[in-house]
Amino acid sequence: MAEDVNEAFESELQKYNLAPGAGELFRMLVMDEYQSSNRQDLDERKLIGEQIEEQEQILSSARKKFLKDMIDEEDFKLTKKECSEALSKLESRLLDLPGRSGELKTIENLLNLLTERYTNILQFYKNQDIEAKRHLISSMYPENLCFDGTQHRTFYLSEPLSLILLINSNLDSIKKGEKLCFNNLSPQVARRGN
Repeated sequence: MAEDVNEAFESELQKYNLAPGAGELFRMLVMDEYQSSNRQDLDERKLIGEQIEEQEQILSSARKKFLKDMIDEEDFKLTKKECSEALSKLESRLLDLPGRSGELKTIENLLNLLTERYTNILQFYKNQDIEAKRHLISSMYPENLCFDGTQHRTFYLSEPLSLILLINSNLDSIKKGEKLCFNNLSPQVARRGN
């Protein structure tokens, strides 16, 4: 009986292999959603960066004018003081913004791991010890997985797994000559308005 269950489960795993190109599409969808949801922070960083550059240009211009005796020392000192204060405030605002570079790298690493793992899920599964297999199964099926004697059933798949199946089915439609449509993707991954 255990052999039948294991054999049927390994057969079930084949459904979750990422179709060719699906890994990159999955990665693009998740990264697009991440960037869309963090657009405000990214835009604010860009704006502050532009303001810092502007203050540095004003200071550089003042130095050149001072060296060419186009402005006096008092004007140069005043300009330098104003620019330094503005730069200090801008840099402080920049430091107060949440750091996203570490998060972005973590997300990219997780996406790489996920796509690598699901490119050949059966082989990955076979190469794991019992504990790792249990962990994989529980990450795929957050609720109980039941075997009815011929196939495995569950009421709920994890969201990444559901998305993989949806992407795979849409990519299969392309192979059959059907029009590609991702309108039915989860709204949690769908791109929000710019």
